[in-house]
Amino acid sequence: MDPYPNWPAALLFLLAGALLAAGRTALTVLPDSAVKRMAGSENPKERRIAKLLEKPTAFLDGLELARLICVAAGCILLWKGMNILLINKEFVPESLVFQWGIRIGLFLLLVLVLDVFCYLLPSRIGAKYAGGLSFTLAGLCGGFSFLLRPFVCLNHWAAEWIGRLFGVHPGEPAEDVTEEEIRLMVDMGNEKGAIEKSEKDMINNIFEFDNRTVSEVMTHRMDMTAIPLDAPLEEIIRIAIETGYSRIPVYEKDIDSIEGILYVKDLLCLIGKSDAGFSARNYMRKVLFVPENIPCVDLFGQFKQKKLQAAIAVDEYGGTAGIVSMEDLLESIVGNIQDEYDDEEEEIYQIQEGCYLIDGTVSIDEVESLFDIELESQEESAYDTIGGFLTDLLGGLPGPEEHPSITLDGVCFTVVLTAQRRIARIRVERLPSETEIPDKPDKKEKIGKDG
Repeated sequence: MDPYPNWPAALLFLLAGALLAAGRTALTVLPDSAVKRMAGSENPKERRIAKLLEKPTAFLDGLELARLICVAAGCILLWKGMNILLINKEFVPESLVFQWGIRIGLFLLLVLVLDVFCYLLPSRIGAKYAGGLSFTLAGLCGGFSFLLRPFVCLNHWAAEWIGRLFGVHPGEPAEDVTEEEIRLMVDMGNEKGAIEKSEKDMINNIFEFDNRTVSEVMTHRMDMTAIPLDAPLEEIIRIAIETGYSRIPVYEKDIDSIEGILYVKDLLCLIGKSDAGFSARNYMRKVLFVPENIPCVDLFGQFKQKKLQAAIAVDEYGGTAGIVSMEDLLESIVGNIQDEYDDEEEEIYQIQEGCYLIDGTVSIDEVESLFDIELESQEESAYDTIGGFLTDLLGGLPGPEEHPSITLDGVCFTVVLTAQRRIARIRVERLPSETEIPDKPDKKEKIGKDG
């Protein structure tokens, strides 16, 4: 006769605990979209699953409580049976130390085995075959959860009451997900291949859009194309063809006195007509003036509200700082938008590994990100562009034939071209070790003119 007839009951409890663990995981990993689809399905099994997950917290807590009860009951029965076997075995020494040593070892082994076969393994199986197991085990899980609902409510009440003692109040909203947490999740998704690098950059740019100002994305006044108020029609058409711009600012005396913006399409009505008596004032539109330090997100809202595509940025003295378009704002999020009229020359061109040819108008932040360095922490600068930053460090603008170099954080900056009273082109190279900086950049013949 079996000295311990409760082995089947113990195994039955443990099997129930394993099935509940698999069912709980299978129902948990179901996407919200799938649950919503099941709620409107004609299949009664799908509607049952959707109904179970209407209040997921109470339902899943009931499953977890049922699993713990089943595993605990099975563990107690197994432990009791092991003790009976140990007492009835004549080969077990009567030494108290030896007997307790065997009991402790068996207990640890039992905990390990139950954790693997009653939780870890069923949970992984439930996650892998969630679709099928959720239908198979929905009835079992729903029954256990229903039976234990009074105990779950009692547990929730006790947890809320005790939580008040520690300053945790029921219904208190959870902490909002922070920007840093979202960025971290995006980085992890990129590392695992779930998110492309372009998608990661776009998401990061969206977060930075709130903190970015117009001065960071606008076309500076030095690079603006504008026409005088008394410009003849022939000259305006020539400028529009050469630049490819469809909107051109119009000034009266100088670029600091912008009067409006001329839309080239508004001149199409003059095709085939005489340009006698033509005045740009009759065709230009009102211009939107904005401070250069206005956030990009605010200007974006103004563009949408007023149905505009361009604005003139002004500095603190009322002078023209530059021009900014809707395309500039979008490019700060999605990257460069190249159309058939844009110059093909890149602002950042890679010559070789760790060596770049960079336009002087590139922002300091872009260079810092490209080489993973901090430039402004070494010497404070009021400039936004890398060209202006180097001009400040050099103490002035280099001559046309001068190509000075500066090394910062192991990165060598060499002025390649100066034009229009500014540093136009820079060769930036990461140095492999402490070496002498060459007087002139390598491959000078390949750098050529700014264009």
